[in-house]
Amino acid sequence: MVVACQPTKDVMTTTTEDTCADALARLTAMELTTWHGLPRCSADELGRAWDGGGEAGHGRLSHRPTRFRRYQIPGQAYPAMAWFDAEDRPRLIWIVAPRVADPAAVLAALGPPPFKLPQGAGHHADATQWVYPDRGLALYVRELDRSIARIAVFVPTTAEVYRTELGAEDKPEYLPRR
Repeated sequence: MVVACQPTKDVMTTTTEDTCADALARLTAMELTTWHGLPRCSADELGRAWDGGGEAGHGRLSHRPTRFRRYQIPGQAYPAMAWFDAEDRPRLIWIVAPRVADPAAVLAALGPPPFKLPQGAGHHADATQWVYPDRGLALYVRELDRSIARIAVFVPTTAEVYRTELGAEDKPEYLPRR
């Protein structure tokens, strides 16, 4: 039996009245400067916005068994990975190698993040995580050229919940070849 991770601390609610469809359209368009958190969507709503979904896979997020699904976001090279809670609602969506029109302009518009995780924390050894927990946004930034290696969007929360429950320090798993 696999149990999805539940938040162990209070999670803030989104501060805007975005519907799930509005928020996913904004994410599809990579409108990151106006992002204010992942609303309480359903797996079906993600499936209507993007291709993919289907049967959930089983993985680990912050060392906890967690269900996930992959979705192809229009305009992006790689499928996004959405991690789900016990109610089958997405808590976190990762977009790897995002196609962002002007990463430097996005970073300048967002300004300095409330906190950063150092280079090497998480999935990208060459990136620093710029975390905006109250906006439900984390950017994995390659400081040398200010490119964005990964985007994480989530329900607005605290820095501590992001760090301990949303995979901020998870590393890729490398399995030996057979």
